[in-house]
Amino acid sequence: MAFEKRDMSGAIFKNDKGDNDRRPDMKGWLKLGGVEYEVAGWTKHSERAGKFLSLKIQEPREKVAETINDLNHEARENEKNEEMPF
Repeated sequence: MAFEKRDMSGAIFKNDKGDNDRRPDMKGWLKLGGVEYEVAGWTKHSERAGKFLSLKIQEPREKVAETINDLNHEARENEKNEEMPF
């Protein structure tokens, strides 16, 4: 049986940071409402909370690029359809 990403679940895995300390310590996925998101995590430490995991959740890069292209196309179409004020 093949692995199935189920709704309301996710997973994160250790990330190879190479020589870039800004890269996340962990990367993975999260599926909510049938939509899959990318997850990035950084291990941090504070005096008050101790060690904790800071997360960033975003739409997959392909989806973001698609949305930007759609918005750009829509803006160009709106510019073409606007009437000149004089």
